[in-house]
Amino acid sequence: MRISTKGRYGLAVMVKLGEQPTNWVSISTLSQELGLSKIYLEQVLSLLKNGDLVQSTKGPQGGYRISGSTMNVFDILHVLEPALFEHETSVGSNLDLQHILVDTVFGPMQASLDETLKSITLESLVAISRSRREEPMFYI
Repeated sequence: MRISTKGRYGLAVMVKLGEQPTNWVSISTLSQELGLSKIYLEQVLSLLKNGDLVQSTKGPQGGYRISGSTMNVFDILHVLEPALFEHETSVGSNLDLQHILVDTVFGPMQASLDETLKSITLESLVAISRSRREEPMFYI
């Protein structure tokens, strides 16, 4: 399994927005805090907005914020990485072998992946992010 740059950036953006769920965060702020291109972030945020995961507002005080707090990694990646969740079952012309592979390999693998991604909430990622920033630094 390979998650694209779009998926990785999208997860990072959602964690940053989740840290300030009621505030509007500008794309410039996100770009600066994450060290990512504004142009690419606009594309990612557009997909997240179309998937109803973020809201946006225009103007000097505008920006983006998350639409709700009860989402998980599955919800986010499903919007950004549709190919990751395709249920393509074709493995050639041998239908018996195709059914065997789908039933014993691809189906269980997809179910396990879905279950794992659904178990990781945005809230838990935000909590981990906050706790890592709050850890004291000790210098020798």
